[in-house]
Amino acid sequence: MNRSGLALLLLAALPSLPASGQTQASAPLTLKRAAELALAHAPETASARAAAAESASRARAAAAGFAPQAFATTTPGYSSGLPVAVAGRVPAVFGVELHQTLYDPARRAEALEAQAGAEGLAGASVLSSSSTARALLLSYSRNWEGRRRIENARRDLEAREMILRRVMALAREGRKTDLEVEQAGLEVARAKQTLGDRQAEQDLDRMELAWLIGSPRSEMLEIAEDPLAALPEPARSDNLAAARAADPQLAALDRQTDVLERAAYLQKHAWLPIVQAEGQYMRLSNYNNFDQYFVKFKSNDWAIGVSVAVPLWTSGRLGHGQAAAQSRLEKTRADRRARERDLELAIRRAEADLAHAQGELRLATRALALARDALRVAQALAGEGRGEPDAVERGEIAAAKAEDDLGQASQGLAAARAKLLELRGELPAALLASSVTAAK
Repeated sequence: MNRSGLALLLLAALPSLPASGQTQASAPLTLKRAAELALAHAPETASARAAAAESASRARAAAAGFAPQAFATTTPGYSSGLPVAVAGRVPAVFGVELHQTLYDPARRAEALEAQAGAEGLAGASVLSSSSTARALLLSYSRNWEGRRRIENARRDLEAREMILRRVMALAREGRKTDLEVEQAGLEVARAKQTLGDRQAEQDLDRMELAWLIGSPRSEMLEIAEDPLAALPEPARSDNLAAARAADPQLAALDRQTDVLERAAYLQKHAWLPIVQAEGQYMRLSNYNNFDQYFVKFKSNDWAIGVSVAVPLWTSGRLGHGQAAAQSRLEKTRADRRARERDLELAIRRAEADLAHAQGELRLATRALALARDALRVAQALAGEGRGEPDAVERGEIAAAKAEDDLGQASQGLAAARAKLLELRGELPAALLASSVTAAK
């Protein structure tokens, strides 16, 4: 484990340690470390895994109904007349019973249906991990851009305050009207509101990230790297084929279909005989007067037998079971067709969103370069005593706005890239293998 991970674990284990009057900041949090913590702490993922484990246990318990069972018994009892059974057993000091169902199509079909349910929940568990990874990336990205957005809001506010001071000075000289002063003041008020909103958003984003990684909410998190630079690009291959091959829900539906086909077949043959085997040994009680009524009574008694039962009349239970099994099978087949449709549409949308996000990033990069060039020109002209009075401040505002647009485009590209990786089944592994790039 690296030092950053060890520091985070120690802080999580000892949240009440004093911090010299202020909150201590943890070591810089990389995207890889954040993903490790999020996948380990996410309650949704834990819930999905627990549900899958419970369903798998139920399926194994249903299948175990055909395995041999052994019981040690004792049936103490006393009779003054003909010995009678107590709770279904002949009075005996000690006994051993062996039971096994050799063939029961209806019970076997129920065991297969339980297995089909477990397969569905196993697929949902894998999807939950991918959703957690994507939520972590988006939260990490917002925290990375949050600092820049706050700094840009401060630059915007300072520039507008400078314009307001200049307008007020000109108004005192009679060269600006009260309306222009009010308009400039309104722009300052809006800039202050924007700065406050972004600071509040940053606090909420930090809290969300802390929840995702299982960190104390009072801990200051330092984001170490640009998530867009750390997140690999999707492979240049057939995205739809890769998504179909990796989709856990499609795989689970395929397994469910196979299992439910066998269950439906067995339900159609539920009229066949039910075969059960049983072996029994009993040490009988001499004080129950067995020898008075059974000439060949022996205190040590054992028996082995096979029972064959043919259902003659079940009040429609067999027919209802067949209909239910066939309906479950048809539902699973329909769910698979729907999943294939949804997956293809999601892939096409993700590809379009990725292309759009890449275009937006290119445009935002060009716009920022132009804004910075315009600011440098305005500063140069101001240094020479030329240019418009508010040109530098307006250039600062435009540059801050362009940086905001570039940050938003970067977040959009990271989100689009993450969505495509998620559909390809590669996102959790991509985050856990992300490179460490120290923030400058």
